[in-house]
Amino acid sequence: MKQEHKLVAELYRYLAPFIDAKHPVYISLDGQAATTGVKEGTFSDSTVPDLWFTLLAATAKTLIEAKTIDKRGRALLMQSQLQAWRSNGNGAHKPTFWVATNLAFDRFYFWSHTEFLPMLDKTTAKANTLTLQPPKSQRKFLSVDALALYILRQVQPYPRRFSCCRRCHGPAHRQRWQRHDCVHRTASRGSAVGTYGRLQCFHRPAIACR
Repeated sequence: MKQEHKLVAELYRYLAPFIDAKHPVYISLDGQAATTGVKEGTFSDSTVPDLWFTLLAATAKTLIEAKTIDKRGRALLMQSQLQAWRSNGNGAHKPTFWVATNLAFDRFYFWSHTEFLPMLDKTTAKANTLTLQPPKSQRKFLSVDALALYILRQVQPYPRRFSCCRRCHGPAHRQRWQRHDCVHRTASRGSAVGTYGRLQCFHRPAIACR
């Protein structure tokens, strides 16, 4: 298994509780599956990012492409991806975000497609594959769960006023915020986003705060 495939699997494990199953979800489609999707009218073209999902209450889908960063700090792209996803590209399914991991799978990276466009537009590579340096503005993480949490914050499908109070587990929370549909995740137990020291609370927007 390539490291980017492992990254996609791990990311999906953390993001799955927040994904709206009523909308299409596609994970690491191979070329044949994407081509079949084009024939069936599912996709406009066969260059599809690794993760395709819609978060609960989000108004638009999120597309994420995953890569492995080599020892020189570069990511490998296919020429088809370059032609589809650069500014003047012909692709209909450009990534919203890019994520990556190193060969040791102990460092993780995030950058937006907008940040990456200058690199995509500047290259004149013609080979079937090419390597590009991620933008200097890339964000770095020490764990997949931290990366997943950052992605959730970037998509932000729910109002900011639903952010959790610090005493989330105290009596005040249970009495005042009992209508919250909270999803708490603790990385230390392997089932979550965040850690006990910086516990995060995600509120399903269908249930209002009272």
